[in-house]
Amino acid sequence: MQYPSTIPWGAANLFSPRVVDRDTVLQAQGSPASMVWRIERGIVKLVHQAPDGRQMITDLLVRGQFVGVEAVLRGIPARQTARTVGPVKLLCWTPSGFLEKLKAEPEFALTLVRELCAHVYKLQYRVEGLGLDRARERLLSLLEELAEWSGKTPRPADSVRLPLSSHDIAELIGVAPSYLSQLWNSLEREGKVMRRKRRVWLVKQS
Repeated sequence: MQYPSTIPWGAANLFSPRVVDRDTVLQAQGSPASMVWRIERGIVKLVHQAPDGRQMITDLLVRGQFVGVEAVLRGIPARQTARTVGPVKLLCWTPSGFLEKLKAEPEFALTLVRELCAHVYKLQYRVEGLGLDRARERLLSLLEELAEWSGKTPRPADSVRLPLSSHDIAELIGVAPSYLSQLWNSLEREGKVMRRKRRVWLVKQS
């Protein structure tokens, strides 16, 4: 497992925010619980690898969400690899320090419960979308999420810099990369988005 070199791992409990580089592995699939992270800024993607070597992005985690908490609370190996998408600002704790904090601070424990409930709701919404929504609606919904995470409300002048590759986006909305290219072209022709390199403008319909 790769650890960010900017964090002093000898500390028993870490509360000061730390920034780690892009493409840093916070936890590796199958590894024992070693740290708990809370995202303060940036995006972390969760990737699951099948026994035959195929990989798939299963979720994106953003500000306020935790990484590694399930493995610590249940005492099981990590089910997915957590990798940063761009620089990410984090709070982190050792497993024992995190459990002590939960016991000592009921308000913090309640915050965790609320975040986990919100995460379950988001995953249910995404599963429903995969079954019921058209791919174009799933793509637009993802773009609106990215705009929200960047602190912007979509307006004609707003742009979203895509932190994910085309392959990652295709996996998240459940389509082949070739079909994603067709979706981009279709949405541009309809005036719903404008693209320039890795930046997308969401065009609000009047």
